[in-house]
Amino acid sequence: MYDDYLKFVGGQWNKPQYKPEHKQAFIPTEEELRLAMNCGTKESVIYSMVLYETGARDNEAQRLEWTDLDQERMKVTVKASKNGDSRIIPISETLMNLLFSLPKGQETVFPKSVKRTASFHNRMVTLAKIHDNPRFLKIHLHTFRHCKALREYHKTRDILHVMGILGHRNINTTYRYVRLYNQIYKHQQKVKFVTKIASTKEQRCELINDSWDLVEKEGEDWYFKKPE
Repeated sequence: MYDDYLKFVGGQWNKPQYKPEHKQAFIPTEEELRLAMNCGTKESVIYSMVLYETGARDNEAQRLEWTDLDQERMKVTVKASKNGDSRIIPISETLMNLLFSLPKGQETVFPKSVKRTASFHNRMVTLAKIHDNPRFLKIHLHTFRHCKALREYHKTRDILHVMGILGHRNINTTYRYVRLYNQIYKHQQKVKFVTKIASTKEQRCELINDSWDLVEKEGEDWYFKKPE
């Protein structure tokens, strides 16, 4: 806005360059995640399960409508949001049955009036006190999405699959999860990989379409790997 103002009045300035710092996502243990997901009212537990199984953003889950639930195919349609594309995600039969056990007095599955972020934080404060574990304070509703991304990458080693599940529009956003996965679980991996270098757009597209995983970028050279 200040830049536009100066242009309007004919002024000039040295516009500062700002590069946002991406904080490292906190990944709780499976036990911590289970306790976080299963505390609270029935509705809040089901809401956490939706985030856990679909990897949806909080604002996407809040907009979930009854018509988005495909009970026959056990799938949920997550609508496009400001930051992501729409996608269809499979869920467990248990979760589907729990969703249909909720009251159906409104268009959306979950009432819009509930302040879920604050309520969830209060539950994490309680868990932190009960278990004498301050790590619960670092768990947020978005944490379920981070964990879903890592689970899907662990199962498939397919960055495009994870990109589709999360509804990302830029593969670089998804790639952050690949780096995070390697940082957390690298010592557990004993798989041998074949590597390739792609220096052109056509080569990169060919490798990505063939399910090769992007490892690193250095100028025009992109490094990919794939299990033997």
